[in-house]
Amino acid sequence: LFAQSQTANTDSLNINNLPSIPFLPDPLIFNEGEKNIPVKNLAQWEQKKEWIKENYQYWVSGSVPPPPKSFGVALISEHTEGKVILRMVELSFGPDSKAKMKVELMIPPGDRPLPVFMTQWNHRGWAQIAVRRGYIGCVYAGADQNDDTQNYDELFSGYDFKTLMKRAWGASRVIDYLYQLPEVDTARIALTGHSRNGKQSLMAAAFDTRIKAVVSSSGGTGGENTFRWSDERFGSESLEEITRNFPDWFSPRLRWFAGREQKLPVDQNSLMSLIAPRGLMLVSAITEDEGNPWSVEQSYQSVKKVYHFLAADSNIAILLRPGRHQHAARDAEDFLDFFDYIFDRSDIIPENKLYYNY
Repeated sequence: LFAQSQTANTDSLNINNLPSIPFLPDPLIFNEGEKNIPVKNLAQWEQKKEWIKENYQYWVSGSVPPPPKSFGVALISEHTEGKVILRMVELSFGPDSKAKMKVELMIPPGDRPLPVFMTQWNHRGWAQIAVRRGYIGCVYAGADQNDDTQNYDELFSGYDFKTLMKRAWGASRVIDYLYQLPEVDTARIALTGHSRNGKQSLMAAAFDTRIKAVVSSSGGTGGENTFRWSDERFGSESLEEITRNFPDWFSPRLRWFAGREQKLPVDQNSLMSLIAPRGLMLVSAITEDEGNPWSVEQSYQSVKKVYHFLAADSNIAILLRPGRHQHAARDAEDFLDFFDYIFDRSDIIPENKLYYNY
């Protein structure tokens, strides 16, 4: 009943044979557009999650290799500034240990183990704010300015993950390392990123349950905005535009859905549903060029149904901040407020703070 392989053989792809789903795909429905069978229990939800993962990797992100069985750690530098330990390491893994990932840790004083605030290389300032609030700041080389993941698809033959998923998979290798550190509270690892880093953060959290809370900041189309509800005429990149301008971000199969987005079996709300019941906050600026507050709200409303199904309603929030696409220190403070709530470091419920919850 629940065998729903919509992935097609690469020799006989025919998108027109896929069912049409004009609105956002419902994460709690099997065989949508055909039999429309509701998900009624946790066992069925686990089956639907696997279906979403398979289809998302096939149509949107590209496929990922299994986690490496071991990895090496080379210490690049370590010193103390004030009472904060600054440690830089390089991880090595994969075939002949040729895959690399640089990681910087900022470890503040405090009772161990400590929660972790993970982000990408160009958001180091956010990590410094997190350190002042008692988090270990963790910055990894998975961003445009410093990207150790560029050759992952060459090293791991047989897998076709593209730029955003390569960086997301690289973030999971950082977590492999964090799990070995006595200073780290592995039950309280948070991840965030802005713009295209918001996109990769959602992918990482969806496929790695060790990430207990995630914030996607102004990820736009392919982030908190779904492909179906994005259009350059309404202030956000369409599927056609984003795959044309950034062909390396997603699987080339995604471009086939330009102009027929209703045939896409999964969308960004499907991906975000995989994060439930862990912490998820969707953030966008009300007046930013690549934002689309209405689209973000539609994603939120769809995914919130999954959180309700899993009895975790307060673990999802939406923040429509003032301003444009550029981020500020105050944004990181808002993210940390959310992480503090998810990690039981604060009893301020998101609905009672500054998040727009409906």
